[in-house]
Amino acid sequence: MFVKVTKGQAAPITLAEFRKLHPQTSFPKEIPQEMLAEYGVYPARDIDRPETTPNQRATLSEAFTQVDGEWVREWTVRTLTQDEVRAGMVCSAYHLRLAIGESGIALLDVFANERRNNWSLRQVLNKPERWKRVSNDTLMLQVALQKTDEELDTLFKKAMALEQQQ
Repeated sequence: MFVKVTKGQAAPITLAEFRKLHPQTSFPKEIPQEMLAEYGVYPARDIDRPETTPNQRATLSEAFTQVDGEWVREWTVRTLTQDEVRAGMVCSAYHLRLAIGESGIALLDVFANERRNNWSLRQVLNKPERWKRVSNDTLMLQVALQKTDEELDTLFKKAMALEQQQ
């Protein structure tokens, strides 16, 4: 990876792009770094990706900076919002049922039977092969189970852990 530095700003460039910028110049097959430097082109690299927790996201910077005489792109790590964490929670219906447990499934049955249009409710409860924590169907499940947001998060985490064990 290379960067072209113009007025102190570094932008990524490939050797093919560099050659196209200078069609009248005959460069050797392997262009020495000293020759590239005459044109403001320098080697660059990405810093190693930092380790993150499931509640963090690492993002590679768009900008290159010079660190100890080397052009690099660094990573920024930020903690995900609760909504972003929930958006990533997905599990199979089978594992969610295991996490809900027998008493929770019985509560769902009671909830469905108490509703006038229980056929459509049962379709929602039995429909998905995979459950997404952030969906309208999951909201109905939350109401039926009488769970807080945090309690439903715990169910999804448990279901996702069960799924990973298999």
